[in-house]
Amino acid sequence: MAIDRQRIVDTFYPPGSSVADQFLPVGLLARDDTATWYEFDPEAARALLAEAGYPDGFTTTLKYRDVFRGYLPEPDLVAQDIAAQLLENLNITAEIVEMESGTFLDASDAGELEGLHLLGWTGDYPDSTNFYDFHFGSGASDQFGDKFEDITSRLAAAAQLGDEEARRAIYAEVNALIKEHVPMVPVAHGASAAAYKATVVGAHASPLGNESLEVMGIPGQDTFTFMQNGEPPGLYCADETDGEALRVCEQINESLLAYEVGGAEVIPSLATGYTVNDDATEWTFTLREGVTFHDGSDFEATDVVLSWLVQWDTAHPLHVGRDGSFSYYSGLFGGFAEGVAFDGTKAEVASCDYGGIMKSIEAVDPMTVVFTTCVPDPSFPAKAAFSSFQIYPSEYLESTGGGGELVEHPIGTGPYMLEAWNRGENVVLTRFDDYWGEPALAQTAIFRWSAEGAQKLIELQAGTVDGIDNVAPDDIPTIQGDANLQLTPRAPFNIFYLGMNNAPPE
Repeated sequence: MAIDRQRIVDTFYPPGSSVADQFLPVGLLARDDTATWYEFDPEAARALLAEAGYPDGFTTTLKYRDVFRGYLPEPDLVAQDIAAQLLENLNITAEIVEMESGTFLDASDAGELEGLHLLGWTGDYPDSTNFYDFHFGSGASDQFGDKFEDITSRLAAAAQLGDEEARRAIYAEVNALIKEHVPMVPVAHGASAAAYKATVVGAHASPLGNESLEVMGIPGQDTFTFMQNGEPPGLYCADETDGEALRVCEQINESLLAYEVGGAEVIPSLATGYTVNDDATEWTFTLREGVTFHDGSDFEATDVVLSWLVQWDTAHPLHVGRDGSFSYYSGLFGGFAEGVAFDGTKAEVASCDYGGIMKSIEAVDPMTVVFTTCVPDPSFPAKAAFSSFQIYPSEYLESTGGGGELVEHPIGTGPYMLEAWNRGENVVLTRFDDYWGEPALAQTAIFRWSAEGAQKLIELQAGTVDGIDNVAPDDIPTIQGDANLQLTPRAPFNIFYLGMNNAPPE
């Protein structure tokens, strides 16, 4: 595909832009010309196909999820364009297959997307491990099929380094290897935006896609309604990767740390702070006192240990979730363990030979938790702030069996608590009056959804919703020209790619 690389870079990352410095993942698309891009060379591509035994092309599928995303705002049109280019230039016939978003992501995690697929990634935290390790590391899901040892070993080495220049050199090697093995082809970073009524205070669009509804509202109005792109597959976000679920979870549950509203700086949350040893293998968190869960139980260190342990240990009876993938834990911490020793306050593996990063998690006292890793993990605070590592009350976790009610009705410490999830219609949240922080502006927050950009704009103009996510590109001029609306651009901390499963069919 012919891509004007410099135009993309200059559009989304203007020269001298602080956005580029703060959010751009190392290597995948650099501002300078050090990264090797994918040149448009159909003749060379046809020669490769002939060498592989396909001189006349072949037939495949091109799958995509049925929702707008910041990296892919018009999925059907992009799919049609890519399919047309494949047929014209390479005689590859790609049957376009639209899939329901949750089903698509589940199949991706399970390595069941045969043929080609369109997907992308919005960063969860501002570190390259979030892009590289989650997709290509030793603990990554089966999305791209077989792992490549030359990639996984380099990523493991880079993740342990605090020196950014040293990491950058390794990531440059990884970029070349990704191009060699071709589990995916990076296409572009996408610009996106949210839009709100002009009367909404606190309106923002987060680069991480985790907008904080508690700081938004309309003076004199008790309810705030936000329309996103799709319905959450589940609301136990330890076992979700869909941003539509994660955004809802962010309002209900909290992690030890958090990201600033509308940005990516790591700030205190359920932990007031932490200390770390010299080699970044021991992280001691001091917990916030006086925090209660929505069920009235007190927040303590043992809740932290169990909330993490049930993801880490595949043999734990609460390692259930919605479908049991727990992809974020595995992707960011190098894989799961089986049979972690646990005495109620400390979880620990006998040896680090299992291949993952985590060695132990201990509740030293009710307000102190110590995480010990097998290798240095300088990115640990940024990971610990992510919504997959939110904390749940231990008794409630145990009562749900790790699934079922937990997936349908999470209990957390956040500014909102779940009132109702009306399947196919909305998720209704109500303000938690005993919240430890600033109370939510609106008494009630409602999530609705639509995959149609036009439908979202119509509802915003009609006043039936107060904010919408991922404005359709063609609708931006309309919003900018409407004094009753406001547009909030989102920093393009994402990447869109054409993926393929490299595992040979059995």
